[in-house]
Amino acid sequence: MGRPRNDGGPTAPQRLEAAFFDLLSATPYQDVTISALVREAGVNRNSFYYHYTDLDDLARSATDNVVLSEIAHLIASGLTPASEQVDQLFRVPGMAERVRRMLILTGSHSTARLRGIVREAVQDIWLAEFGLEREDLEPQEEAALDFIAGGAMALLSRVDPNITGKEGPPELTLELIAEIRSIPVLTVGARFLADTLQEARARKRDE
Repeated sequence: MGRPRNDGGPTAPQRLEAAFFDLLSATPYQDVTISALVREAGVNRNSFYYHYTDLDDLARSATDNVVLSEIAHLIASGLTPASEQVDQLFRVPGMAERVRRMLILTGSHSTARLRGIVREAVQDIWLAEFGLEREDLEPQEEAALDFIAGGAMALLSRVDPNITGKEGPPELTLELIAEIRSIPVLTVGARFLADTLQEARARKRDE
């Protein structure tokens, strides 16, 4: 199959991922179909299968493009989720839309399968920040990674992404996330995870 041409506008993956979030904001994940996706994106079915193997594959790609790896980097450097530097990060142009899409991924139209994809993406970002693989972790370290990532997602799932839709002001998205970032247990959990992975990295270097 030949490579799909790009006329200078959004690429087929960009259009498919945008269509994915539009559909997921109104439709449960299990009801999103490839037929509806390609129709919404304005591409043909062959184009979908050129880039993705199935819907889960598209969901993984879409998740990788919105999960905020920058936050893991800042927290790993010693900052807290409620720090001024993290606040500035959220005000970078385009960040509010990434956050809105993240909320869609963890919102009421998500499923256990989709949340698992998101949780793995979050965990992979934290592991990459410390130069680790999951097999480098001791059982208690892996449990900490699972627990903190799952807890953060549970907090995000409490925010209705429809409140922060494309037609609404991005400031509302930032205000809602700021409330979550200020929750003490999130600060403690993020610091604990960073310290845990730092210790795992030190142990790996000594081996």
